[in-house]
Amino acid sequence: MDNKTPSQDAPLSPEEIRAIGEVNIGPAKHEVFLDNHYKKLIVGGIILAVGVVGGIAYYSMQDEKVTEASAALVSAMGADKAEFSISSAKLDSAKLETVAAQYPDTASTDTAKYLAHAAVVAKGKTQQGIAGMNALLKSTDNEDLKLRIRVYLADQYTQQGRLDDATRMWQEVVVSGESPYLPLAYMSLGDIAQQQNDKEKAKTMYQAGVAKSANSSLHNRIKDRLEVIDVAPPVKEAPAPLPAPLPSAADSVVPSLSAPLEAS
Repeated sequence: MDNKTPSQDAPLSPEEIRAIGEVNIGPAKHEVFLDNHYKKLIVGGIILAVGVVGGIAYYSMQDEKVTEASAALVSAMGADKAEFSISSAKLDSAKLETVAAQYPDTASTDTAKYLAHAAVVAKGKTQQGIAGMNALLKSTDNEDLKLRIRVYLADQYTQQGRLDDATRMWQEVVVSGESPYLPLAYMSLGDIAQQQNDKEKAKTMYQAGVAKSANSSLHNRIKDRLEVIDVAPPVKEAPAPLPAPLPSAADSVVPSLSAPLEAS
């Protein structure tokens, strides 16, 4: 009777052996992998050797790639330096674009692209950066990032006076449903309506903003806007008339000291 287990029976191919050798798997990582994926590796109660080896190699390589991408993104942002600042103007767009190109299938890719476009705008190339943001908005599948891009574009359009484009972006944020950006979207739509002298629309937006911002730091700001929207601006009083000017020296009669005194 053969007492060998299937794992002892299954030979490993040279390719599989090389795959294991190329993947650095420490004991802790191996244990975590088995804990997370053991159900996928058990078929009929028997652990198949090839499945274990191939699975460990694949998932470990994926984890390593994600880790490398994250580290590269942190480095490109300069976040590994003590004097790090999140200011877009201090970001290196070229380094960020390199990260996006080197790790195309990771979450770091779109984040790097977003930061790169923001850096371009911050350095004065506004239209180029906005075009990049719009392209990323169309290509990314990350819904959270899409919301952030819309907020960014809405702000840029508002600064440029492109209020129709800003309105379109804020409306897309509203249509996207519940999010941390919803109170800001309603407040901004109300502000734009005010600029366009549409008081009723502004009031509607502020009311929606108050209703959606109970747990937001913007709640009181939106409420204040709503409370003063119907308040008439103060009437400017006519300025008080200026006092009459003092007579000039030429208009004053001063007796000459050289004239003879009249006899009394």
